[in-house]
Amino acid sequence: MKFSLKENKHRFLLLFTDVYFLLVLLISLILFIYKFQYLSLPYFSDELWVYGPSARKMGLYGPSLLPSSLNLTDHWGHPMMFFCLSGIWGKVFGVSLFSTHLFASTVSITLLYVIYFVCKSLFSRQIGFYTVLIFSSLSIYQGQFSLVLPEVLLTLFTILTFSSFLKGKNISYMIYGSCLVLTKETGVVAIGAVIIWALIKDIFYSRDVLFSKKTFIQYIVLSIPILILCLHFLLLKISYGWFLLPERMEAFQFNWSAYQERLMHLMHYVFIDQGKKPIIIGLSIVVILFKKKYPMWLRVVIYLVAFSIIKIFFKYWKLPELVSVI
Repeated sequence: MKFSLKENKHRFLLLFTDVYFLLVLLISLILFIYKFQYLSLPYFSDELWVYGPSARKMGLYGPSLLPSSLNLTDHWGHPMMFFCLSGIWGKVFGVSLFSTHLFASTVSITLLYVIYFVCKSLFSRQIGFYTVLIFSSLSIYQGQFSLVLPEVLLTLFTILTFSSFLKGKNISYMIYGSCLVLTKETGVVAIGAVIIWALIKDIFYSRDVLFSKKTFIQYIVLSIPILILCLHFLLLKISYGWFLLPERMEAFQFNWSAYQERLMHLMHYVFIDQGKKPIIIGLSIVVILFKKKYPMWLRVVIYLVAFSIIKIFFKYWKLPELVSVI
């Protein structure tokens, strides 16, 4: 045990010899100082109607993951992880406006460190730093930095889930994946992406037998977060008589055009708007020129295919809807 503590202390001290970690530390400090003036502002929009008051109630009455622990109008059928964690925070630090905004800010800063350490472990320290630098400059991140909303926490658990999957850490994957879907139902999309990628990998790349006992167990592990989300839906059924809030089901639009419009808006925001287009074009050209792992002709073909897909997706090239969906 003494050796373990000494080793962990040594690793902690080594962090402060990492110039890129110190730069990430500086970025988070600057962001916190810049956002400090907003921590006492009243709740706004969804903060006011749902998440802010519910976070405070959880802090007053005690944290819980059960939908019945709050009134329906407090959570509207959403999973309870965000409310529960904010309730734990409220029990310790109070439920004032400042405290709840400070909780959200802490989650946002934690996300930056998670991004750095995940990128560092999967790629390099330099990529970790530049990813944090770009991510922290996004207006959508800065806008939600101190807002009592679950999206930043959702992003945090998404990255941890993907990282655990890529590293083959099953227990971590199950924990983070379950936290992900219990933060918001849309987290199931990330879990679905993991399962689909694992299936593609097993079919086309892996030498393991697809229907072996080992593979079967692996897919059970990958599906655990979905089973946890189903448990939440079951609790909703027991408490209220439905699995999904009927009013929300009525608002769903099950057609490609509606999804494509939303995806186009998202892609524009992430990759094109606010001056990002030249950066993306520059990075894609760099990949073609310097990704020497693959022959030049293959890099050019991939680039042209990606270019064509973008043109079709954003409707610059008019093709049948089925082609656009594919």
